Formats: sequence, C-alpha cells, structure tokens
Amino acid sequence: MFEQIPQQNANRQNKIEKKIEETESEQKEKPSEQLTKLLEIISDDLEKEGLPVDKKARIDSKFFEKVYSQKEIEGDQKKIEELEKQWYKNKNPQQIETEKEHQIGEKLEATKTVILNKFMGDRFYVMRTNRYDDVFNKVDNVIMDKKNGEIVCAFDEVADIKDKRFYEKRDKVLARNQKGVQLKYGLKMENQEILPSPVKKLPIFYIALPQKYLDKCLNALIPNLDTKTEEEKMFFNYTLMVIDHEIQTLNKSDWEIDDSVLEKIENFSQTIKNYEKINDLKKPKN
Repeated sequence: MFEQIPQQNANRQNKIEKKIEETESEQKEKPSEQLTKLLEIISDDLEKEGLPVDKKARIDSKFFEKVYSQKEIEGDQKKIEELEKQWYKNKNPQQIETEKEHQIGEKLEATKTVILNKFMGDRFYVMRTNRYDDVFNKVDNVIMDKKNGEIVCAFDEVADIKDKRFYEKRDKVLARNQKGVQLKYGLKMENQEILPSPVKKLPIFYIALPQKYLDKCLNALIPNLDTKTEEEKMFFNYTLMVIDHEIQTLNKSDWEIDDSVLEKIENFSQTIKNYEKINDLKKPKN
C-alpha cells in the first residue's frame, strides 16, 4: 500500500500547482495584453492628431453627428449589436469582447493595425474601421495619407491562409476593386483638418497569414511603437509581399477597374516598393 502524502505537504503541493497554473495563464494572456496596450498607444496618438477613433483604434461613429442624424448612428449601432447577439448566442457585451479577442480574425486585424503603424506610421495614419463598415462593407482597416488626407487603400482580413475557402474568399475581395469599396464612416481632409465623411472608390486588398507567423509575431510584440522585433519585421514583410502579389494579379486580370481606384492602386504599389527598400526586408523564414 502506498504511503499517503502528509496533509501539510499536500496543501503545499496544491499551492505550488495553483501558482504554476496562474503563471501559465498570465503568460498566455501576455500577448493579448501587449496587443491591447499597443492599440491604446496608437489610439492616443491618432486622437492627438485629430482622428475620431476609440481606444481600440477604430473610427468612432459618435463623431459623425454633423454627417448623419443621431437616430441613424444609433440605428447602425443597434444593427451591429443585434447581429453580435446572434453570432455569440446572446452573451453580454463584455463576454462578446472577450470571445472576440481569442479569434484568429480579430487577432490578425489588431496585429495588422499595430504592425502597419510601427512601420508606416511616419507617412500614414493606419486605423481600424468602424464596426458598421467592418460588418456591412467588409473593410476592417484603412490607410490614410498624412500629407493630403486621402485614404489610399483598405484591407479585409481573410484569416488563416490554410482556410479551405481561402482562394474563393481572396478572389471575391480582389474583384471588388472593379468599382472600389466604400466606407459609411470614413474620413477626409479639408484645409488640413481631418473630418468625418463617407468615402467611395477605395482599392481593397486581402490579408491572410499562416497561423504560425501570427503566433510568432504576437509572442514577440513589444509595447513600444519605436521598437521593431524581427518577428514584427517578418509580419510586415509578409504583408508587403501579399499586397504586391495582389497588385500584380489585378494588373494581369481582365477586370475593368475604375480609373480612380486604379490610380490609388498604382500609387500604393510604389509606396510598397519604397518601404521594401527602406527596411531592406527579406523573405520570412518558416
């Protein structure tokens, strides 16, 4: 018969095991916490420059009172809330936000916002769209030129590149460039002032990333916009390569692309080449 562990030692062992579990939990939460902190830093910077965003770097509809009626704005918010109740099986708002944070699509969207700000924030404002445009116009990020206030392009995430329907989703996104995409809650610049405004005819690119690249980047995040890790460079480099490939695909396609959209695509193509040269980025390693 085995000798029983003394109660005192058993209690001590339980405390140690509990401490280990708590430590492991904290370590798992760390990337998410770093991501949240970086989004808050970006939001503060954008707010200081007059951009109407919330603490998650999303364009905030509450600043659009001069564009739409309060009733319309609240109605749009209500539509999103009702859809989320269906998607998340009637969970409360806090539970919904917590569940979102663990989804690959949400992680990719937030990480993309952080990385593009780190590497392109010198020239562009990079922000997340309002939830209305994310859901109904299928646009989750936009890049705005600091010099002239023009929104040069939009992004839609297609989650994991290994998704079985990846190529189908990708082609649907690229096809939208024929007319461009629109934002109900967009931005424009007038007399050096950034103003809320609907925007049309934006080029859109899809961003898909292998899960391993996303995990590597998240685990190496540093909550400082001036510090760039190798993993973050890898993420940025991969993003540039994806966009460059999409532009080549669009140029070779038979689609009739709107002239305004095409001009923005060509301009952004040159921007990508400039950043590739400046950062001397190499192909990501597996």
